[in-house]
Amino acid sequence: MAVWAVLCWSVALAADSPQTDAIVLTDGTSIKDCVVTDETWREALAYRPSDSTEVKLPQSGIDHVEFGVMPLLYKIGRTNLEQGRWQTAVDSFTQVLADESAKAKPWVKQYALYNIAESRRILAELAGDASALQKAADAYAKLLQEVPETKFKHDALLAIARCAEEQAALAGTAEEKAAAITRAEDAYRNFDEACKKDLTDPSFAAALALRAGQAKIGALSLNYLSAASADDFSKLAAEFRALAGEAGEPEEIALQANLWAAKCDLAAADKSNADAPAAVKAIEDQIEKIAASNIADAKQQVMLVDAYSALGDHYFALAQMQLADKPERKDLEAKAALAYLRIALLYPLTPGAEAQCQNAFYRAILIMKERGEVYLTKNLYAAMGETFAESDFWKNTASKMLTQ
Repeated sequence: MAVWAVLCWSVALAADSPQTDAIVLTDGTSIKDCVVTDETWREALAYRPSDSTEVKLPQSGIDHVEFGVMPLLYKIGRTNLEQGRWQTAVDSFTQVLADESAKAKPWVKQYALYNIAESRRILAELAGDASALQKAADAYAKLLQEVPETKFKHDALLAIARCAEEQAALAGTAEEKAAAITRAEDAYRNFDEACKKDLTDPSFAAALALRAGQAKIGALSLNYLSAASADDFSKLAAEFRALAGEAGEPEEIALQANLWAAKCDLAAADKSNADAPAAVKAIEDQIEKIAASNIADAKQQVMLVDAYSALGDHYFALAQMQLADKPERKDLEAKAALAYLRIALLYPLTPGAEAQCQNAFYRAILIMKERGEVYLTKNLYAAMGETFAESDFWKNTASKMLTQ
């Protein structure tokens, strides 16, 4: 294929000039000494200044782009985002959109809009704020409206669905929950249909399989919010396991579906007031499988945080049902703390699971404080304050813990 002839660039090329970019391919090689002019969900457009060669590379073969020249404000925004300064990042990226030097680079606009939406989503989830989640969904929609063929098209569509799902989880009334679930169902359907329409080329086969699996898991996960009995959760667990069996590949979908199944089993046990050793063992087994998998580290860590959160929340809820001086409560708290501490110490700020990380810090501190672990409590408290300094939950609630 002529397009792929440019792969020869990845062989024996000189180091990047500070004025050029590098396109990192999925096979680990790089195309250097080029200038990326734009990216869509289909392809990246670039040229090599040394011989004015123009190139089109399908996104299916690209891992990411390392931009050699970034507007200063954009660099500041990225640094803020990576350091968990999400509101500051929003402010920086908003300035980027109005900066004349940034406007000269077509790729900057979509990256800035996407990062604004991501930052708003994180802040909304950390605060547990349904109205803020709607603003985050609107920010993703703005990206899709202003840059219809954006590189982030399918990620944005999926994020909109997940914002609606999170709104349903936070709903205060049955009517609000039903309305949010309906919006999420529509959004997951829209995401699925867009992916099936866009990703028809054989080169996108792997991406299509992944997106189809994400749509199916998303649609099924909405049933978790409306399940009311142990039987409901048990039936849903069977549906997730069936999906995992059908998925096979990609591995990420099978792992995610099996993790959901284990979480449903745990919820079923809690609903029926039954002992849950089998459900706990299922999640622990899934943790081992996730850790041993070949999926990307970032996705692996999100799943591990989700799994440890499920265990921690299970034991924490059981502990709260016991009297403070009961040995059973101490034992349950210890198990909850172990799960939460794994997150706080190993995955303290996992992109895509920020709210679960915050919850792990908070509950680990509560448990350590109750158990009189002064040194660990203070260290966790300091780490949480540094990690979630811009979270409304930290500023309004968690920051007051040691004074209470």
